[in-house]
Amino acid sequence: MRKKVILLFYLVVPVYLFARPISPDEWRLTGEWLTANNGLSQGMINGILEDKEGYMWFATKDGLNRYDGYRIKVFRQDPDDPYSLPDNYITSVSEDGKNNIWVTTLFHGIYIFNKQTERFIKVALPKRKSQAYNLVNIIFRNNYLLLHETDDISLYDISKMEAGDTGYAVEKSIRLAFRYNDIQRNNRYRYSFSERSNSTVSWLPNNNIWVKFTDTLIAVKPSATRAKWMVEGIASTSLLLSKQAFGGAVIEHSPASDSIVYYYANNTLYGYNYKRNNVSLTASFSFTRAQACQKLQSLPDGSVYLFPGKSYIFDPQTASVKKIYVERKNQLFTAMYTSVCVGKHRDMWLGTAGFGVFKTDLQRPAFEIHTTYSNIDAFRLLYPDNWEKTTGFIKKNISLDFINFTRDSEGNYWFTNFLEKKGTEGCLVKYSGDGKPLKKFNLLKGTLYGYAKVFEDRQKRLWVFIDESGRNKKWCRINKQTGAVEQAIYFPVKNIDNGQYSFLFKILQDAEGNFWFATIQGLYKYDVSEGIWVNWRNVPGNTTSLPSDMVFTICADPLQPDSIIWAGTNGAGFCSIDTHTGVCKRYSDKDGLPNNVVYGILADRHGNLWMSTNKGLSCFNIASRMYRNYSGPDNLPGDEFNRNQYFMLPDERMMFGGVDGYVVFDPVQVLQPKPPVPVVFTGLSVSNRVAEWKNDKLLMDGPIEYAGNIILQPGQNTFSISFASLDYRSNDKKFYTYKLEGLADSWTAPATKNEATYTNLSPGTYTFYVRGTNADGVWCTNPRSIKVALLPYWYQTILFKVMVLLIVAASVYTLYRYRLSQQVKLLTIRNRIAGDLHDEIGSTLSSISLSSTIIQQKLGNEQKDVNALLGQISTNTDNMMEAMSDIVWAVNTGNDNMESVVNRMRAFAIETLEPAGIDIDFSVDPSIYKQTIDMVQRKNVYLLFKETINNAVKYAACKKVWVLLDKKDGEIRLCIKDDGKGFALQKNSLPGNGVSLGGNGLPGMHRRAAELRGKLHIQTAPGAGTCITLLFPV
Repeated sequence: MRKKVILLFYLVVPVYLFARPISPDEWRLTGEWLTANNGLSQGMINGILEDKEGYMWFATKDGLNRYDGYRIKVFRQDPDDPYSLPDNYITSVSEDGKNNIWVTTLFHGIYIFNKQTERFIKVALPKRKSQAYNLVNIIFRNNYLLLHETDDISLYDISKMEAGDTGYAVEKSIRLAFRYNDIQRNNRYRYSFSERSNSTVSWLPNNNIWVKFTDTLIAVKPSATRAKWMVEGIASTSLLLSKQAFGGAVIEHSPASDSIVYYYANNTLYGYNYKRNNVSLTASFSFTRAQACQKLQSLPDGSVYLFPGKSYIFDPQTASVKKIYVERKNQLFTAMYTSVCVGKHRDMWLGTAGFGVFKTDLQRPAFEIHTTYSNIDAFRLLYPDNWEKTTGFIKKNISLDFINFTRDSEGNYWFTNFLEKKGTEGCLVKYSGDGKPLKKFNLLKGTLYGYAKVFEDRQKRLWVFIDESGRNKKWCRINKQTGAVEQAIYFPVKNIDNGQYSFLFKILQDAEGNFWFATIQGLYKYDVSEGIWVNWRNVPGNTTSLPSDMVFTICADPLQPDSIIWAGTNGAGFCSIDTHTGVCKRYSDKDGLPNNVVYGILADRHGNLWMSTNKGLSCFNIASRMYRNYSGPDNLPGDEFNRNQYFMLPDERMMFGGVDGYVVFDPVQVLQPKPPVPVVFTGLSVSNRVAEWKNDKLLMDGPIEYAGNIILQPGQNTFSISFASLDYRSNDKKFYTYKLEGLADSWTAPATKNEATYTNLSPGTYTFYVRGTNADGVWCTNPRSIKVALLPYWYQTILFKVMVLLIVAASVYTLYRYRLSQQVKLLTIRNRIAGDLHDEIGSTLSSISLSSTIIQQKLGNEQKDVNALLGQISTNTDNMMEAMSDIVWAVNTGNDNMESVVNRMRAFAIETLEPAGIDIDFSVDPSIYKQTIDMVQRKNVYLLFKETINNAVKYAACKKVWVLLDKKDGEIRLCIKDDGKGFALQKNSLPGNGVSLGGNGLPGMHRRAAELRGKLHIQTAPGAGTCITLLFPV
């Protein structure tokens, strides 16, 4: 008896310790609804799954939906496709250990979806009389499948089944492990599911299967080898429930624990540790009447979703319950969620019965919200110590604003604009805390001023900026003890009548002690050592100047505080300023900033700038130039912030104030990134037409999500490929960079667009690479790639080009052979003409010359007139024979070289000059002998040389002739010089004037030089000899 009492004590006492009535906290979830407007096929969600790759799957009444963060792809029944769904009503979706997707249909049983082929394969389970199912649920664990039907429970071994199996192979690879009704001998507990009986099935981590009936709990326990199964009953009293309460209980095991089973009864959620056999966790709801739990679902993180009339989440770590509130169309959504899924990155998906899916991020940035409109509450955060004691005193006596309040290094509070009962009187106030009296200084007393701003510098000196309305703006150093002005520095500005904005927004002191001021007239710097002012303004057309004159905020660079200052402007973004050169680098919403109005900038110690704007907060990483933007859905109080309301708190947390309250956060916690996510391909368009694998199998070797190759047909030189990072938070925060290797080797600049388009591609093989970030800016581990091949037209193939090249080469060679044969024929004719001229005409002329000589000898001196005629005939015949000899020599192809020309020139010169008693110096460059020239060139060179030599003999009266023949820069030079009497070269001696010095004269020589495409130079003067130079190209 004593043992029973002790056991009852250990069972009951924990219940009283934990089962206390609680008032659930409200948990207002912010997120996004997925409905038909987003591509969801139907709003009735029967199941939600995040597969191992990261895709989201939704089982609906109208097909299976897959979501990648951008678009939803729907798989439905297709009468023309035998591998499509036979039934669009999907009741559940699951994934086994080998990445196969299993779906159950309302009327046609179970199917496996092969993602690589997009085929649905019928699952015919063994040892069944009928393949018709009345399914309640299917569960996978360790290569086993638990099939929960309305009339039985079955367990199947699927360890031998492989991904991609056909229907027959699937059937052969599945083995029945046990069937509940086969081992249940007591017909009373044969399984029969009924909504009224609240019959439930739980598959525990120890492989026991709990089957709950109205009045008892059946535990089915396997042997070590699962060859035998034993049935055991568990009394309701073991769960500390009466039979009546047990009848309405709902049971669910926790996937995050190996020993906890949750059950709901009597308005209480219990946690039963079946290893210890005690109740370990409970939470009691303070409902006014009993509420049945319509749904109880354990989540992967150990929390529990339950619906006893409203939706709740129970957290076993804190034993707390939160009531879920979700807004839909500006109204609270209170219906039960048909399916709840928590992803591996802590995003929650709530399925509904007809309204679609709601998604939210459970790990939103750690922003602490203060929805207050009192500056007092904000300063309590800034200066927490002893503030509670003085709050009432401060509220009563001081009008606080962010621009007239500071706390010095000694703990004193300094204010301006002290309130008197009769109105506002300007003065400076010091308050030491602990209820001590305020100490007033007459610094501003009796002065009409716009406002004053208090600042303590690095040397712990107090400064006050005073804007005297209508007069001066001055910067005053104040004695902390007496309030006397020790130094006054006047701004070099004229009075500005601006009713909306004050002149000064922010003060900064750099490491050298210089002061920087953000104003409505640009950025001012007061150089302490030089005592001079420097002003930076916007210069229209100069992109290295300030983007705007209205500077709301300034901040020293956290990495280079001595050389870089950052400035935020009203409507022109922000910029960095090189303090040495004054050069500004601008940033705006075109670069990723959410809004161009930057109210405040704070820098953390990790090189990030935090900026408040009209569209939330923005975190800018200086090194990577990347932005991470936060808005209302990220747990901010609102999107619109205010100027002047930003501070770095003593514990390095940041505070920004806006129209909807203040937000306080630790930058390190907010920037805690989620793990990288994979990038997948999601779509392909070719020539502006969407390509689907089943209809375009020539284009891809599989669905684009799993394809390894894209094969573009001839002419399809324009294509677009889309991709997605499988992070389901804001798409505006995900960035992508890509490249098409073979076209460009460099990555594109990071951008949020998830599509790449290429046009006018040339035939060839390329590889497309893409990388992406999650919403936290963390890049994926490995880039995704796919090969792209653009097939050429037949006339663009290498074979065709080779054939064309061969045909052209053959044509050129044939033409060459033809021209060569023609040249050979021409040379043959030239040689024959030369032979004929020599043999026929030469012999005839020789006979005439010989005959005239013989006649002269026979006549003697008897007939002088006849002898003269005969002499003339003989002379003309000799000249003709000489000319004919030259022609024959020129025509003969055997003389087409310079060596032959030189030899003939030398022979002629010696034959002509020596009988006249003229010496000759004949100099030839040896390289000349190898030069080949044609018939026309040989003729013109030789005849020009011959004319020059003859003229030297006949007219020059010279004693010596010099001949030089050489080659330089691709030209042959022939120079003939004598030491004769020379002549006066007149204008009428130029070509075309008919002047002759014998033979053809100078005009003939110029004509021959022109035929050689050369130049003829003549240098002569009376008594100075003559030099004729011919230059012609070869």
